[in-house]
Amino acid sequence: MTAERRGHQPIDVCTVGNMAVDVIVRPGEAFPPPGEIAFVDSISLQPGGNAVNTAIALGLLGHRALAVGRIGRDPWGTYLLNAMQAAGVDVRGVVQGEEPTAVTVAGVRPDGERSFLHVLGADAAFRTSDVPWDLVAGARIFHLTSVFVLPAFDGADGAQALRRAKEMGRITVLDVCWDAAGRWMDVLADYLPYADYFLPNLDEARALTGCRAPEEAADALLARGCGAVVIKLGRHGCLVASRAARRHVPAYPVQAVDSTGAGDVFGAAFMAALVRGWDPERAARLGNAAGAWWVSRPAGARLVPFADLAAWAEARKDSAAQGAPDGQEASAAGQGGMRAFRGDGSTCLDRD
Repeated sequence: MTAERRGHQPIDVCTVGNMAVDVIVRPGEAFPPPGEIAFVDSISLQPGGNAVNTAIALGLLGHRALAVGRIGRDPWGTYLLNAMQAAGVDVRGVVQGEEPTAVTVAGVRPDGERSFLHVLGADAAFRTSDVPWDLVAGARIFHLTSVFVLPAFDGADGAQALRRAKEMGRITVLDVCWDAAGRWMDVLADYLPYADYFLPNLDEARALTGCRAPEEAADALLARGCGAVVIKLGRHGCLVASRAARRHVPAYPVQAVDSTGAGDVFGAAFMAALVRGWDPERAARLGNAAGAWWVSRPAGARLVPFADLAAWAEARKDSAAQGAPDGQEASAAGQGGMRAFRGDGSTCLDRD
């Protein structure tokens, strides 16, 4: 059964990935010894999973997102549907099955970094047949995330889905999760030729390539066939690399409160900017700004509409250029230089 939504509008981004409820523990650095109890400042609930985070962030930015994933027919699933619909997300791509909704327990350290415990639940059953290709045909961008945590979809099926979206003329954006099984490039190699943009963080890029330096990792990933690579560098911003150019885009210095979901929010803002015709470097600057805004505020609706975020970023671009001090976090920017493009070299999007 597929969740329905009224008042459908043209889709900017179709985001495909895991869907989970996040239980956030602050501070959450370690479990107490057996039989003992530890008191914490707070335990809260929020929507989670890459597809959910990305879709909600796009909705808060004012863009139409189609969320594609699998949840259970349980209170957790209802909670996720309500949260997405409240942000204006199109949930026609959300399949409700008999499996329980996935749940993540995230322990957040005082510096905003986090560790996770996760139950796959319904995500383990997500497969190609759950992708609504008729709806994908109406989207401008096809965003495939959560590679390595969708076991029935990872590998040949996931790569084929990305290929199909690219052959349909969609702009393809790829992201991954940490591969606890250590398969890395053995799985991802078949995806990369069909990715117009690949958005790993530095740890993931290093694990995939064996290269320590971001520039070397980007070159190794480009050699595998993707059109452009954007490596997220946390408080150091990001690296935007294509075969034609390579730019470091610095971060906005802010005090981190909680980095949960920051990578997804970066991706959402990056794609929202591409939809508006921004070049990849400028889009990455906005992604950094969204990440900065997100990590510096507590859980909840932590984004503002696109125009307000862009104005906030522009007003603070000088502080971004100076870099973030130690102990601070976020994401920010350089300007100009690179055109939005597909892997074949043609321009991706041209809307202002």
